[in-house]
Amino acid sequence: MVEKVKISIIFDEINLYYMEKDICIEKFAWESVLEIFAFKVDLFSIDEICIGFRIDDEGTYNEINEEMHGYNELLNFLTVQFYGIKENWFSEVAHPAFETNLTSLWGNKKIEEIWNNK
Repeated sequence: MVEKVKISIIFDEINLYYMEKDICIEKFAWESVLEIFAFKVDLFSIDEICIGFRIDDEGTYNEINEEMHGYNELLNFLTVQFYGIKENWFSEVAHPAFETNLTSLWGNKKIEEIWNNK
């Protein structure tokens, strides 16, 4: 059986880093974030909560998910790093089950328009 490599996230006041076995495989700067949003991915028998960081007006974004090590710590950090970020959003995204439930949390709310036009 092939072991699935788990990506971890670490962060500081400047960047978010995607780590695989202590090696940074990708990073992005907080200053590049135009919008933060939450959504769900239907994985057949369960849903996975994700956070997206939109970095341009064409819809390019980086994402994290609740299975990544460091996810909960990052959620706490975002309330400090991004003033006015929507709090208490979880149930809005979690329910109803097996729906995307795209929800903008901070910034220039454009992701829903971009997703609807794809």
